[in-house]
Amino acid sequence: MRHSLSTAAQFSFVAECDFTELLAHRASIKARTDAAGVKLTPLAYVFRALPAVLKQFPLLNASLDDEKSEVVLKHEYHLGCATNTEEGLTVPILHHADRMTGSFASRARSPARRGGARPQA
Repeated sequence: MRHSLSTAAQFSFVAECDFTELLAHRASIKARTDAAGVKLTPLAYVFRALPAVLKQFPLLNASLDDEKSEVVLKHEYHLGCATNTEEGLTVPILHHADRMTGSFASRARSPARRGGARPQA
């Protein structure tokens, strides 16, 4: 992490979004999601939409190869979401997020919160 802070451009981006229709849709299916044991949050909608955005703007899903001094475009979409747990900050990764359903994205944080997510070597 320290290496990336000294070698990669750091930036913050803030955008305001009107979630009125999203929240109305969420409310309209709440009974079904509750019955299925799914807590559908606005973040699940965002994670469902992100792969399409990354495909449209591929430089947002790229890295820099320091040795070759070139940008490497990624063609896989792995998303992480920092989750506060009793053990500290955990970042579960949604591999191949472009292939997932919205319900999977909404469940992805649950194992980390229950202590079921384990660090990978």
